Amino acid sequence: MIGLLVSPTASSKRPPGISTHAFSRLHEFEAAASKELLSEDDWNRFFDFITAAHEAPDKVCAKDLHRWFVKERSWPDEMAGDLCHFYERSTALLRHAGIS
Repeated sequence: MIGLLVSPTASSKRPPGISTHAFSRLHEFEAAASKELLSEDDWNRFFDFITAAHEAPDKVCAKDLHRWFVKERSWPDEMAGDLCHFYERSTALLRHAGIS
């Protein structure tokens, strides 16, 4: 598998509370993902973002993440909502499992 390296530009607004590392993973996901139907590689990049966000001391809230997807990156509202719901449930599972 070839790794994808995408660097967020200075003009990319970050959702509040997101670490630099988590934002880099989010940007990698967003830059490569299909906004209509996520592939297995898209999901793997989103999992990388969730892991990075969970490991960071500051947490990004799903509302701010949703706003970023829709307002800053022009994702369809429903897809952004689904991703943010998945993000919330995934981080809750990691916390419940005591994974840090």
